Amino acid sequence: MTFTLAIRLIAGHRTLPRRIIFPTIFTLSFFLLSPLPISAEPPELNISSETILRIFERENQDDDQFSVIPVYEYLNFDYGDPEAGGLSLHGNGWARADLGDQEYYENDTEGYILDGYAQYSNPATGLDLKLGRQHLYSGIVNNSVDGISFQGYAGSHVSMLAYAGYPVGYEDENGRTGDSTYGGRVGLEQFFPGEFGLSYKMLTNDNETIENKLGGDLSLHLFSRLVISGLSVWNFDTEDWEEHTYSADVYVNQFSLKARYQRFQYEDYFSGKSNSQLLNYLEDTDETLTILGGDIIWQQFHGFDAGLKLNHYTFDQRGETSRYVAMVMNAYGQAQTTFGAEAGFMDGESSETSYYLGRIYVYWDAPSSIMENWFLDGEFMVVFYKKEIYDRDNSIFSSAGCGRNIIDDRLKIKFSGDYSSDPYHDSDFRFMTVVQFEY
Repeated sequence: MTFTLAIRLIAGHRTLPRRIIFPTIFTLSFFLLSPLPISAEPPELNISSETILRIFERENQDDDQFSVIPVYEYLNFDYGDPEAGGLSLHGNGWARADLGDQEYYENDTEGYILDGYAQYSNPATGLDLKLGRQHLYSGIVNNSVDGISFQGYAGSHVSMLAYAGYPVGYEDENGRTGDSTYGGRVGLEQFFPGEFGLSYKMLTNDNETIENKLGGDLSLHLFSRLVISGLSVWNFDTEDWEEHTYSADVYVNQFSLKARYQRFQYEDYFSGKSNSQLLNYLEDTDETLTILGGDIIWQQFHGFDAGLKLNHYTFDQRGETSRYVAMVMNAYGQAQTTFGAEAGFMDGESSETSYYLGRIYVYWDAPSSIMENWFLDGEFMVVFYKKEIYDRDNSIFSSAGCGRNIIDDRLKIKFSGDYSSDPYHDSDFRFMTVVQFEY
């Protein structure tokens, strides 16, 4: 099998905006003035590879069948250990080649760099500095950036994140002229049993504001039995709240209870998310979705739990409500072996939101002594609609796979296939082979 890796160099000679230059100079100055940790151990190079082969069929506009056989190669490397301190290098990317009839993808071969950055860390001070392409996740920040980021502590109670650079994924439109992104998060810790954070992000594309948002997140741990977490996001562009997501977990003897509340305003939530027609359509609907729900899980016996799931959905513009109730059960065996089942029903006002659902799944690790390095997995799900959709009242999905770990678990090979049939597709078969290797 031939592995294809396409690498795109990230470079630019245009002048960065001053709102990016100043945070960059500040971060570099902090880095240069910080004491360098010295590690006696030489840095290690770790490389992992994942190759995925998929096989499926599709129809063109003339209803002719054509085969799609994409081969994906994911490559990841890490040079050095950030936890040990000092400098380290990290990279992660993928490439794809279609070996089929080459009618499905816009480009038959394609590649992309997901991450590629140099990192300096100092565990003694909590300093962490990254330069290059990186994905940041903290508070409302969940973005890929070509630039610089800084994380650290101001004293023992305040954590900080700051970043600036170019947004990833917008360079195809008029290059990177007028593109920029910056933001960060400040967190308060140890003042109370938990953490409170305030985060901000700004993203512009071709001098047009795409995202300009402020968010607050909260995590509280009370009485060793109650955990409360939440997030609220304000959209400065639309001048309204785009999201409220809160949950509370309570642990009482053999029971764990979870309550959740979510509210999404589509006009604010999907604003600037993407140029796709689907998300633009959702933004224009001016819909508001509210979700109230909870879980009750019983854990009386070791290796077994069962419970009840409840969700209530309200769509303001459509004037519709729906409720989902399900019973779940899980059994756990040796290693990672898991068996589970779910049976539920959705009580809604449309055909798509009024159905019964049944689902079983299994992951069997080392099924026998002669197959101690093997694993098996499978899933079957069926949905029965109360009202027919395109003259059909059910949907079916099933999958099965097997794999093996060899060479001291550094090489993992898996074969799997799945089948689905629903009101929108008569039948669809897909096959996949995955090869994972750690050098």
